[in-house]
Amino acid sequence: SAPRASLDPSSARSSVMPVIAITLTVVSACAINVGKGIQKKASKSLPKLSLASLRSYLTDPNWRRGLELDVIGGAGMLLALSIAPMSVVQPASASGVAILAVVSHAYLGESLTLREWKGVASCGFGIAVLSKFARGGGETRALGAFRLMVAIGLGFACLATPSVISHRFRSGASAAAAKRYELIKIGAQCGTCFALSAFSVKAAMGFLYAWRLFSAPIAFGVSGTLTAMGLYFQTAGFREAGGGAPPLVSPAR
Repeated sequence: SAPRASLDPSSARSSVMPVIAITLTVVSACAINVGKGIQKKASKSLPKLSLASLRSYLTDPNWRRGLELDVIGGAGMLLALSIAPMSVVQPASASGVAILAVVSHAYLGESLTLREWKGVASCGFGIAVLSKFARGGGETRALGAFRLMVAIGLGFACLATPSVISHRFRSGASAAAAKRYELIKIGAQCGTCFALSAFSVKAAMGFLYAWRLFSAPIAFGVSGTLTAMGLYFQTAGFREAGGGAPPLVSPAR
């Protein structure tokens, strides 16, 4: 009889782990965007976000429930980043855009055009294809000092660029156009904070694997700060948007 092919455990693991990470990412994206929908609906009855009104947000049960779902989803996304490379998790996290569109339609009562529904369907198809062909990456490595400084510089540049562009386009624009530019700026800054937070966690995991126990807590602290900034921009955008949702550019959360 023909010899039975042996299954390499490492090969099997490299095939299964990306699928687990993608599933976890999609579930986390559901929690994040349902939480965003709840926060958006609750913010309509709350004052404009400021230090003085922050207590009103924290004591509102609906807004707090949305924040809890958002944080739980973010934790799930970070777990997915710890078991799969960002090149797998980041495209899967784009499902959040499709989920947010469905939540906006079903929960917030916002209408979607046929083109937008096609975008939702194509996003779902892309996730299915990614799950089929994704493969695990190598082990996480700690960043060198030069690469870390370059990453920090690029991060600050990405965070500051939306403000510079928005200020330039708002000069001489109508009130409606100025508000639209402001929302785009807030959405870009929000997504940048979340993406940089995910990168910081990935860097922190690399520091842990390399036993750089001084650098790892700093990277985790930076991630927490960026996440808090992202939540601030997100809440400010929800309140500023009024009847519509602000554009959210969040490649990886």
